[in-house]
Amino acid sequence: MRLAHRLCIIILTVLCSSQILQAAELPLDKQVEFFLKVLKFDRTAMGREGSSIRVGIVYAGNDGTPATLLTQIDDILYEKSVAGEKVGEKSLTHSLLGFTSRANFEQQLKLFQISAFFILPGNDANIAELSDIAKSIGVITFTGVPKYVSEGVAVGVKDVDGKPKVIVNLPLAKEQGADLNANLLKMADIIK
Repeated sequence: MRLAHRLCIIILTVLCSSQILQAAELPLDKQVEFFLKVLKFDRTAMGREGSSIRVGIVYAGNDGTPATLLTQIDDILYEKSVAGEKVGEKSLTHSLLGFTSRANFEQQLKLFQISAFFILPGNDANIAELSDIAKSIGVITFTGVPKYVSEGVAVGVKDVDGKPKVIVNLPLAKEQGADLNANLLKMADIIK
């Protein structure tokens, strides 16, 4: 009986992880690539003091985001940092930020000067609070989960006929303090 119980837990974990990963339509490396390009079009993020851009990678704590996804994005951004890749003229840094509660998340934010949030799959229940926090500190939010854009994330990326397409929730982007270049808006699907 105990073995059957453990087997059920393993199967459920694999199925849930698979569903979370399927919520994003593009591979994570392509999402990161687009996110960094979008950041270059945000005059607010690029105009912040300092010589670096710190991206807060937001994952759902309490096992809401698969560890493999965290490792993958951490590796992608670490490699870009080590290679000296820049966002405009600014160096790239990142921090992994787990969301278990608003109070805990805000404590983490006090440690870092975050320029933008990259919200990973698995945060379905956290989008409204993350959006409110982003508005309060004036940082843009980005995701590879298209449905999150209509739920409270400012910018996302989706797959359209095998090609990445940027989605912008324009009113929300403005509320989060973003000042997006018109060239980006011309290329994007806009939610008004």
